[in-house]
Amino acid sequence: MEKFVLSVASHKGGVGKTTLCFELPFLLLERGYKNILIIDLDPQANLSEKFIDDEEVKSKLSVSEFLNYVNEHEFTKDMMITALQLLDEIIIKYPFKKDIISVIGSNLTLSKVKLKMQNNTNIIFRIKEITSIFFKDYDAVIIDLPPSVEFLTILALSISTHFIIPTTLDRDSIQGIDDILSLYNEIHRFYNKNLSFVGIIPTLVDNRTLIDKHLKTALREGYANKVFQSQISRSTKIRESLSFKKYIGEMYSQNEKIIQELNLFTDELLTKIKNSNKNRVGQVS
Repeated sequence: MEKFVLSVASHKGGVGKTTLCFELPFLLLERGYKNILIIDLDPQANLSEKFIDDEEVKSKLSVSEFLNYVNEHEFTKDMMITALQLLDEIIIKYPFKKDIISVIGSNLTLSKVKLKMQNNTNIIFRIKEITSIFFKDYDAVIIDLPPSVEFLTILALSISTHFIIPTTLDRDSIQGIDDILSLYNEIHRFYNKNLSFVGIIPTLVDNRTLIDKHLKTALREGYANKVFQSQISRSTKIRESLSFKKYIGEMYSQNEKIIQELNLFTDELLTKIKNSNKNRVGQVS
């Protein structure tokens, strides 16, 4: 079993980022992963609301309290101990069959905390040191990011081992991939030399349209083996899964096309992570 901390990054919304972050932990549980942590680093809290009741999202402690504490206190051994205890306290347990998914939620206060953190030049290194200890208890950590290239994106990639980029097949989404890869090169240089770019996953694909076929070909020509062979098609069943806040595999047969695609994506993701661990590369060429 390959352990990992995976960020799911995009420079724009509506690309299926939160969908992947919601479905993936269940898919991992089906593959033998046990200790899974989900972190919502998007102030919009769309992922949090899939695991946590709407009122709980507003009232529960969130990732904001942890980040604010680390930002406002002197970095000492005692502070680290308290910060680790705080991470334990803000976790919400989401039961699934005989397993538990741990969730660190978000809310709108994260936007305010982010503004304060941006002025602290050491905050990324502090959080990286604390989370590197905390993450050891988990087989997989999945981090959902804001749909933009900003400070929280930098923070998440700095504490991750791997990241993927979901993209819809439209020119704006595809053109934004280079922005994230440029950021990756900077993070790899200054903050996190162990960060690996796993690949680009096409999402909301409609193979019936000529434009999707054309842009999928262009995407593969432009990024070659960095594009997943698998894809996630546009699906009303995915929308229903998110609407009912239930894993899609609980609602529909494993024979459904969209579930087969999610399974193929998960298997390919784990293979790519395994290969990247064997041959960690530096900058994207």
